Amino acid sequence: MAATLANGGICPITGERVLSAEAVRNTLSLMHSCGMYDFSGQMAFHVGLPAKSGVSGAILLVIPSVMGVLCWAPPLDRVGNSVKGIHFCQELVSFFNFHNYDNLRHFVKKQDPRRKSGDDRVCFFNSLSYISLGIQATLLKLTVWGEILLKRPYFPSK
Repeated sequence: MAATLANGGICPITGERVLSAEAVRNTLSLMHSCGMYDFSGQMAFHVGLPAKSGVSGAILLVIPSVMGVLCWAPPLDRVGNSVKGIHFCQELVSFFNFHNYDNLRHFVKKQDPRRKSGDDRVCFFNSLSYISLGIQATLLKLTVWGEILLKRPYFPSK
């Protein structure tokens, strides 16, 4: 579902439109404003991406036009969000410029996988795999530019 939302309502596996553009916009707006319970404001400030958490320890994260991520990593914090899942989201935006307002800060030295080609896309996925393994979160699906890629871990020099 995260990948479909990131892909504007089109399932990246089948290519079928399953959600209207309006439904996607409304869903992402709600996820951004209240999808993380009482932590939603902090999530919007620190991560800047739409997300939805569940009491099972799952966090569904959407990076519009890039990818959808589901990580599952109990235990939960006091408001019912995955502690490791939130940490994953924060690490993701500390390494890549996915926060909604990162592009306004031209001096930021974060990687932008949207402006890369070929081999650099592989490095992006490998880096993301490393981040997810580092916090023991389960990364169920990565979808970027309509392609699904799973490669061996890449260890960034961070």
